[in-house]
Formats: sequence, C-alpha cells, structure tokens
Amino acid sequence: MSTLSLRLPDSLVESTNRLAGLMHMTRSDYIRHALEDYNSKNEQVLYKKQLAESVQEVREQTDTELTEMDASVEDGLSDA
Repeated sequence: MSTLSLRLPDSLVESTNRLAGLMHMTRSDYIRHALEDYNSKNEQVLYKKQLAESVQEVREQTDTELTEMDASVEDGLSDA
C-alpha cells in the first residue's frame, strides 16, 4: 500500500475528522472510501460519455448508409 501526502484546507480536515469519528472509522479509512466512491462515480461518468459517443458514431454511420441506400434504390429507375 502506498502513502500519499496532501495539503487540505483546515475546514476539510476538521469535517473529515468529525465524520470519520461519527462513522467509527479511521481518517485514513474514511478518505480511502471517499476516494473509492469518487473514482467509481468518475468511471461511470466516463463510461457513459464513451457510450454516448459510440452511439452517436453508429447513428451517423447508419444515417449515411440509409442515405446511400435510398439513392441506390432510385438508380436505374426511369420516369415511365
């Protein structure tokens, strides 16, 4: 396990100490859990962003293919 040194505002340290105590956790455990939750949420945000980008790419490709198919359907048809 690695050690990490941070500079935090006093008010954040105080609230972290208070909440960790209320939750019967060490400050390290409290901060570790907070970082795990934050990382998990950010992973979800990034996954959703990548998914939305992929959906948009597929949508654009589908629109292009449909346009090409519509144009090819009319190929060779005469105004009879």
